[in-house]
Amino acid sequence: MKYDPDVRFDEIMRRGQRLVKIRRKRITILLFSAASFLLVFSGKCILTFSQSQKVPITDSYYGAFLLTPQAGGYVLIGVIAFALGAVFTLLCKHLSKKNKP
Repeated sequence: MKYDPDVRFDEIMRRGQRLVKIRRKRITILLFSAASFLLVFSGKCILTFSQSQKVPITDSYYGAFLLTPQAGGYVLIGVIAFALGAVFTLLCKHLSKKNKP
């Protein structure tokens, strides 16, 4: 017999830990790249919409200016900011779980 049961069990555990480490690394890379992409995309959208569409400064009552046709950029930026916040939160939760002993 080449291995006794203890050596085989240790080898199985070592391989399992290596696979878990590789999976966590892939998830971390995926979440980091998604957060980076959303950050760059939101910056590009902010620059594009802030230069191309000027919403006239008028007496608006709270959110009533969102009913104008020029408000599409503001809504898009809000949705992108929400998505960026959600991905960033998932990344932080993943990293905190990863760093726990």
